[in-house]
Amino acid sequence: MGKSLLLSLPLLLIPFLTAAWPPSDSTQGRLIEWYMGTHQASFLRHNQKLTTQTGQWVPGLELGVQFPTNGHKNWEAAHRLPTYGLAVVGLYPGPEAHGFLTGIFPHLSLPLLRARWIQAYFRVGTGLGWTSHPHDSFKNSGENALGSYFNNITQFRFSATVPLGSFWKWELAGAFNHFSNGGYELPNLGMNFPGIYTGLVYAPNRNQGPISVPSFDRSIDQKWGWTLQAGFAKLEYGALDGPKYAQWSATLALTRYLHRYNRVGFGLDLEQHKGLEAWILANGNLSTLGATRSGIFLSDEFLFGPLGIYLQAGYHVGLPQMNAALISRNFNKLALRYYWPTIRHSRVQIYTGLGLKAYKAIAECISFNIGFQG
Repeated sequence: MGKSLLLSLPLLLIPFLTAAWPPSDSTQGRLIEWYMGTHQASFLRHNQKLTTQTGQWVPGLELGVQFPTNGHKNWEAAHRLPTYGLAVVGLYPGPEAHGFLTGIFPHLSLPLLRARWIQAYFRVGTGLGWTSHPHDSFKNSGENALGSYFNNITQFRFSATVPLGSFWKWELAGAFNHFSNGGYELPNLGMNFPGIYTGLVYAPNRNQGPISVPSFDRSIDQKWGWTLQAGFAKLEYGALDGPKYAQWSATLALTRYLHRYNRVGFGLDLEQHKGLEAWILANGNLSTLGATRSGIFLSDEFLFGPLGIYLQAGYHVGLPQMNAALISRNFNKLALRYYWPTIRHSRVQIYTGLGLKAYKAIAECISFNIGFQG
């Protein structure tokens, strides 16, 4: 209870901190909104191997700041005036479920509906998470969802807001929070929290009614392109508190622009798992090709200026000896990319980024990526 009150104190200061904020027209300057609210979630038992207590009701708090866009930039109009921001969230699944969880992450909201009395949007965010009581072979051996203090937090929300006067809005959302370390330190079964979020949004610039989305330049220099990417991750395999092994990956894809700020792709993923290779060599009963994984995939990437949000759905294929010890043949990836300026006298851009790969509801790795987009 004391922790909840402590987290609530900054919320009381929001109206005072923003009371002197100068009003601005929606077509000039940067808009800002502050928000705060509570989560009521449940800890989902997504894997039978979980020994951490599941099924309990999980309370939480969230506060943050967000910036609605106004269409001054071409990509803002292309995505129907999205909102970006920064959030801090805290969840308490209990003393037998890794204690107190918190996270800080940037997020992006895409509008689904704009009307006078209601607005709806989809929000995605990912960032850094922390747990107060991770698995420890000596001090906390009975909880196996999270094996490290620091983790990734990823949040998805479908939200609706209703104006309450000129400056306030009430928000109701279906939310999904995920914590895991991407296999960097075992155990890593992860924690999933589906639930309800409700809260208030304070807009010192006044609530904006229905906004007409300005037109944008859809012209594309070339519709077809290609992607070449290399990735690196570190993983623990098999044994708790064991060594960490490298995982290398390569991606080749053919891409096509749907418009200037959205492109789809089809390609091939190839991975080499050094930990799996060591296990195969120690057992001596499998081909080392089993440590090589290959898969085909479809992708969709949304571009927001120099930033890209990349989604991928794939399926492992290959020679019979390949793709050993799979959780599933289906896999998914979520990545954030930053695109640097084009290489001189060419259309090729270098990008760097972070990617999360998962099988079903279990994250396998978080990788560092560098690639070329032509």
